[in-house]
Amino acid sequence: MNKEAEKNTLVGSFGAYNLPQIPCAVPPFFATAFITNVSGDIKELNVTARVENPQNGIVLASTAAKIQFSRPPARDDVTEISIPIFNLAFPAPGLYKVVILVNNEKVGERNLPVNDSRTPPQTA
Repeated sequence: MNKEAEKNTLVGSFGAYNLPQIPCAVPPFFATAFITNVSGDIKELNVTARVENPQNGIVLASTAAKIQFSRPPARDDVTEISIPIFNLAFPAPGLYKVVILVNNEKVGERNLPVNDSRTPPQTA
């Protein structure tokens, strides 16, 4: 992947979890990534989506998928992949991260706030 032209975006995702109790298991959902700026003689990419607690580095859930190409992708090709996230439970309210890795290299992340809906929101 070319670092000079790298552009990372996570789009079309929900904003936060507002859970009725904590800890709480959540239903499966999909993390969708659009991968571009891939060049060279690449026949496959390993893509991982994981949910992390950035405060302690614990990975709460992780799923991997493999993309196989019939021909090497052109630099401007866009490859869309949706990866299911299963068996995810949040142990506490807080700010978590959805992280996307391609061939074990982090290429994007998005904040995922988890709120206890029984607690009134704090004002600044």
